Amino acid sequence: MSSLLDIKNLSCGFGEEVIVKNFNLQLESGTIGCLLGGSGSGKSTVLRVIAGLHPLQSGEIQLLGETIGTVNMQIPPQARSVGMVFQEYALFPHLTVSENIAFGLRHLTTAEKQGTVGKLLDWLSLYELDDRYPDELSGGQQQRVAIARALARKPKLLLMDEPFSNLDLSLRKRLASDLRELLVRENITALVVTHDQNEAFLVADKIGILHQQHLQQWDTPYNLYHEPINKYVAQFIGQGRFVPGKLVSPHSVTTVLGTIEGNRAYPWPVGSEVEVLFRPDDITLSCTATPNCEIIKRSFLGAEILYEVRFTHGLQLYSMLSSSQEYATGQKVEARLKMDHLVLFQ
Repeated sequence: MSSLLDIKNLSCGFGEEVIVKNFNLQLESGTIGCLLGGSGSGKSTVLRVIAGLHPLQSGEIQLLGETIGTVNMQIPPQARSVGMVFQEYALFPHLTVSENIAFGLRHLTTAEKQGTVGKLLDWLSLYELDDRYPDELSGGQQQRVAIARALARKPKLLLMDEPFSNLDLSLRKRLASDLRELLVRENITALVVTHDQNEAFLVADKIGILHQQHLQQWDTPYNLYHEPINKYVAQFIGQGRFVPGKLVSPHSVTTVLGTIEGNRAYPWPVGSEVEVLFRPDDITLSCTATPNCEIIKRSFLGAEILYEVRFTHGLQLYSMLSSSQEYATGQKVEARLKMDHLVLFQ
């Protein structure tokens, strides 16, 4: 698969302040990428640099092999074949839905313009809203209009800055799922910025974690969760706790919970002190005659319940179970490990 977007050693910020440093990323054609990080991590700044709306401090940006941005050369935003969806949607209040979508299509004939707008109204389920104005639309409808307008000029790359942040939780999930379906169906390459990891998991093929000026890891959602590159990524993605252990072989470790066998070898010497990552799905609970822990907290999440348990030796871990398997706070249960992989850090 060919690389559509190639960012090399990018640094950017404000004045002399560096927000993101030595940022490298390749996004293949047809891939949906996501930049994920906390407030102030620089993810939106990177997006604006790619769009040509913010200058670089160093590095190079290439789109389909063509350089579109360096410190000394910037192709204007309108000439980059990049579509941008802003957090606030930025719709023109005096234009209808159809007119907003058609705004950047002045170079087309009337028939071509009508054909493009009609297709986008269909793609984004906006046909019945075509003559309405933005203030007559819900937040979710405005968001779909903003996406349609960004796609109207058939950009090579779609950029989206926190596209769902102004919507309620249930609507965010539904629109994130709908957006992914659209982008995959039409083979549209996109880079989305969000602070919400659940949103990132719903939308993206690849996710980049930004922290302390650097891209910590650029990988699939599965690998970020199961094979985090460092402790920050392990803690940032999902829930988890670290438990001290000692390496007894390249692929096994002993802890207060017993010896755990993994599915990969670590290069450290036998006897090395390590920290073992325990995810909620690594622990299963049951009622037995030999309980070894107590439920100290529970969070009902609909289909699942997240439990926090305290073992008799004081260790506290999470366990995620189906909500049909319900335990009460204070109840004594037996926790067992069901780990089929090891994630260790020194």
